[in-house]
Amino acid sequence: MLKRFACLSVTVAILLASTSASAGWNGAQWGMTPQEVETATNGFARATRDRLPSEGSRPRIGNRAEFENNLSSFEVIYRFDHTGLYQIELNPEFDDCEVVMRSFIQSFGQPEYQEQVILRTFVWLDEANDNRIVLLHSTADVCEFNFGSLSQFNARNGDDE
Repeated sequence: MLKRFACLSVTVAILLASTSASAGWNGAQWGMTPQEVETATNGFARATRDRLPSEGSRPRIGNRAEFENNLSSFEVIYRFDHTGLYQIELNPEFDDCEVVMRSFIQSFGQPEYQEQVILRTFVWLDEANDNRIVLLHSTADVCEFNFGSLSQFNARNGDDE
């Protein structure tokens, strides 16, 4: 437990800089089942579901985790579709959103930015690790970092690069 806490106490930038062998986040890989995610994360992401959703169903939560580091306290939600791990949502405390965002900028560079009436969207493309990271931010207490597979995103949107 202490070893896991020490590992999770490093900055978000280090946690998020996964290797190509562990594309996704913190050991999880795109397409894993909830049980595989729990095993790959050494029990960090507790499985809350046994089966994947059926084809055509909306993605569903399959694992949850929480951790704290020097930037914030985080809730982590793992979503699955019929093919396996589909998205990882990282939610810091709202008041810490800007400092966490600066950590992402240090790790991944300046994001693409789109401002809408209520919601601001920041997008980082981490090609080396097959991650597309999207920050949804609003003054209405929304600070949500979503990780998804960049290659799957490109395939869904017809981008063969």
